[in-house]
Amino acid sequence: MQLLDDTSADIQRLRAARLRDLPSWRKIEMFTSLCASAYRLAEVGYRERHPDATSVDIERHFATARLGPELTEKLFRLRDERANASRSV
Repeated sequence: MQLLDDTSADIQRLRAARLRDLPSWRKIEMFTSLCASAYRLAEVGYRERHPDATSVDIERHFATARLGPELTEKLFRLRDERANASRSV
């Protein structure tokens, strides 16, 4: 199965073999890096579409996308309660 039109099947097999031979910690490191890059790209796109959005707005948007609105509201409410409690001490 050829996944990329501009890459030969031999090169794709070689790449797959090299990835398969990597230690698990390196695969996790690569995956984590890829996820962080995707998040940064999504954040840049969101900022372009919503130039007036605050950091909290952006955080809430992505939390809602990952967790859903109900859990996001609970999370932000708990965070606000904790922040208020620490300020009053």
